[in-house]
Amino acid sequence: MKGQSRTLAVFLSVLLASGQFPVYASEEASFAPSAETDAGQNTESSCEPAFNAEETSDDQAESESPDQSSSEVSIPSSSGLRTIYEWKMHKKELENLLAANPSNKAEVEAAIQTADQKLSDLEPVTLYRLYNPNSGEHFYTMSAKERDYLVTVGWKDEGIGWYSPKTGEPVYRVYNANGGEHHYTRNAAERDALVKAGWKDEGTGWYSIDPEDINAVPVLRQYNPNAFACNHNYTTNVREDSMLWEQGWKREDVGWYAVLPVSKITVWADGKENCYLYDNSTLQKLTGWQQILNNFYYLDPAKDGQMVTGLQNVPSRSDSSRTIEQYFDGQGRLHAGMTRIENTYAYRYYDFSSGELKKSQRLILPSWYSYDGDSRRAVYDIDASGDAVEGTPVFSGYSQSANSRSQMQFRHRDGSVVSMPLWDAIKMLGTTQRAEQMMNVALQYETWPYVWGGRQPSQGGFDCSGLVCYAITHGLNKPVSATAEGIYDRYVDHISYKEAKPGDLFFFYGDFNGRKNFIYHVGIYLGNGYGYESNGCVTFCHAGPGLRYGRIR
Repeated sequence: MKGQSRTLAVFLSVLLASGQFPVYASEEASFAPSAETDAGQNTESSCEPAFNAEETSDDQAESESPDQSSSEVSIPSSSGLRTIYEWKMHKKELENLLAANPSNKAEVEAAIQTADQKLSDLEPVTLYRLYNPNSGEHFYTMSAKERDYLVTVGWKDEGIGWYSPKTGEPVYRVYNANGGEHHYTRNAAERDALVKAGWKDEGTGWYSIDPEDINAVPVLRQYNPNAFACNHNYTTNVREDSMLWEQGWKREDVGWYAVLPVSKITVWADGKENCYLYDNSTLQKLTGWQQILNNFYYLDPAKDGQMVTGLQNVPSRSDSSRTIEQYFDGQGRLHAGMTRIENTYAYRYYDFSSGELKKSQRLILPSWYSYDGDSRRAVYDIDASGDAVEGTPVFSGYSQSANSRSQMQFRHRDGSVVSMPLWDAIKMLGTTQRAEQMMNVALQYETWPYVWGGRQPSQGGFDCSGLVCYAITHGLNKPVSATAEGIYDRYVDHISYKEAKPGDLFFFYGDFNGRKNFIYHVGIYLGNGYGYESNGCVTFCHAGPGLRYGRIR
């Protein structure tokens, strides 16, 4: 035994002196859930592969020559790898195998080349976002040179808008020389229609990733109906989307799909899919609050960095010592503003700055619903639990009881119903002195019956033009007496629905007895799709974009 040990020692000393110490194959990598020591800190994760070199016996060391390769190694499968993190970990595993100088070295090297090519393909392209304070236009480009030039001529660099794949579905870029604006779309038919209308086709701006890709992020598209030009905005930020909606922009769904600049890894456990995010550079698991593409995510340190979704109580972003309710959608993005909880009919409102849930108050916001495709504002009632509901108008019928007056009702999910006078709710949405003066007169006769030719209270009711003429005469001190057609022809300036304000008049028109576009009904427009009329009885009504409008001279 001593002789054998002495012989082995001499053999090892010779090998060490020559620098030809044999290297042996390592075990294949194994992925295990990571653990982190500090909330919100990136620490080394046990999800990284543990490479343990196989121990070799003295007999193996003596029998193998330093010049010989190790035995053939098994190439780990790359099937199912979808993210930069997974491919980088796969490459590390291959490099560890290559270091063992296996007999199938060429095969391992080829697999490493495949991994390098895949990593190159997955590396996203940066999209820059700029803003023109003079025109209000946002501009998006992959070209740093184009970005830098625009900054020199007065555009504001707003940093990274999102990341694009190197290939995929093209997003087209077109330019309107008359309006001085760009438009972006992956819809070839929309591009072609704009080119036909005089826009210049500037080719492919960038690409959209497959929406089914695990790292796909929707780029949301919004439209400003009040702007003549530069009226589209694109953002990955769900909070910006909500803020623009509150200001009257229309949501136009998803423009295209960007690439999440971190790796999303999913693990099935307890019958559900749990998501984790990894930094593509450090390969460390992310925890705590993270801001990615201007969206906030909370990766729960108490659950090994698991992505939080749904209604959850989490530490406040502004004060980590406090826990507050927040809502995260199915992709883990924090929402703010008026938010509809996925797969429910529940709405809640979270403050944009503090993130706090609003309770026990009323808010004026765009209606979640539309009337004749029109954007309207609405009153929302928020109860003590934070449940927010949009008001529903309940119009009065024929009854001279004050209890039957039109109401705005708020039906909460717990079954409770809160009401307020409809005229009070409409005034909250915004009114004018002219509308109030006319309604101070007309509202006295709500629920009174429709009476053909009725122009005075002494007649027991009003017809449509009689009510309007009475309100103008006694509310605005402007004597008017005419039919609906006469009012339209002689007493108002014709305006569009978009120009109409509370206190203007709305008119019904159509073909009647062979007459085209005959004006046959009139009422008082109150704004936000509401009106006041005598039609069956004196009551409130809807008044939308399909009517004609006039402003009293």
